[in-house]
Amino acid sequence: MGASAILKSVDFRAFEINVKTIAPTQKLYQFGHAIWWGQTPRIISTFLESYDFSGKTIVSVCTSHSSGIGSSATNLHALTDGSVTWLEGRRFSSTTTKEEVAQWLKDSGIQELLVRNKEGEMERVFDFKTKTVMLNSGYPMPLNGIGTYSLTGDTCVTSVSETLKRGVRLIDTAYIYHNEEEVGRAVRESGIPREDIFVITKLYPNQFAEPEKAINDAIEKLNLGYIDGRDIIGTNQRKPSKVKGSQMI
Repeated sequence: MGASAILKSVDFRAFEINVKTIAPTQKLYQFGHAIWWGQTPRIISTFLESYDFSGKTIVSVCTSHSSGIGSSATNLHALTDGSVTWLEGRRFSSTTTKEEVAQWLKDSGIQELLVRNKEGEMERVFDFKTKTVMLNSGYPMPLNGIGTYSLTGDTCVTSVSETLKRGVRLIDTAYIYHNEEEVGRAVRESGIPREDIFVITKLYPNQFAEPEKAINDAIEKLNLGYIDGRDIIGTNQRKPSKVKGSQMI
């Protein structure tokens, strides 16, 4: 089975090469990303420049340990035309509570813009009862997760195992963390059904030129059958290989 068929949570239709208009019926786009020294990862800029967002509403949401949102939110505005409506961006830290997120969604008006079904009634995208968010692909992603940066060997296995025991169902790893095998082992040995755990891993700059190989390598290391989400991590470089990597994702 090919890598793209295994990445069950990705809606590849939105990333077809040469596609110029994304989901015409979708009105609101949320860009969730990390933040480094007050700046957005370059891949977000590449994505904005590659597609037509005319008439859409966009909000940039970021997370970080210590870096503030800086000028990143407003810097993105120049990458779209004047018909795009930009809502105020927001940074969330590790101490942000679910109540604060829920209040922000309500006060900003985003909750009302998120998704409407065919009858025009609101569908719950952020479900704080089940602690999940519905992705555009139609798959739910847990809101609460653990990052495994700097965790290796038995320390990583134990940390992920204990996290899963406490009800967390999202595990974040990456090629550059050098712990995909340990993460996979902890998930397999947890006794929890595979489909109940959401595993994310990431491409790194030295993998951008051959993204499909990188995805297959990660699938082999994790040994979980498939990957739920694949992201890009790295410096703010801008090279053809990184664009190729983003299109593969």
